[in-house]
Amino acid sequence: MLEKFGYEGTFQEDEEPVNTIEADIFENIQNSTLIIADMTEHRPNCYLELGYAMALGKRIILILDEKHRSEELVLPSGETILKDRLAFDTRQMKYTFYKDEKDLREEIPKRINANLKMIRKSAEI
Repeated sequence: MLEKFGYEGTFQEDEEPVNTIEADIFENIQNSTLIIADMTEHRPNCYLELGYAMALGKRIILILDEKHRSEELVLPSGETILKDRLAFDTRQMKYTFYKDEKDLREEIPKRINANLKMIRKSAEI
C-alpha cells in the first residue's frame, strides 16, 4: 500500500531481530517518516511506542477496528450504555476506524496521502 506513495512499509513482526526487539522497534520508529499504529487490542507496548513516536515529532496514523471502539455496560439500574474504549491519553487524536479489511484499504491511502502532503510541506519550510 505504501509503495504507491514511494515508501516502504516495515512490520516489526516480519523482521528478524538484530538487537533486542524493543531496540529494533525504537530504531525503526526513529528511522520512519510516518507511523501507522493499530490500537485495536489496547496493548500497553503500543502506547509506549506511540508515546515515543510522538516525542520524536513523527506523523502518526492511528487505526482501530470499529468493533473495539466501545463496549456495552449494564448499570446497576439495569440500563445498558455504551462506554468509549479509547484511551484517555489518545482520545483527542484522530483515529481511522474500520469495519473490515476492505474498509481499511480504502481509508488508509487517504490518510497516508494527507500525512505525506504535510510532511512534504514542512520539509519545504
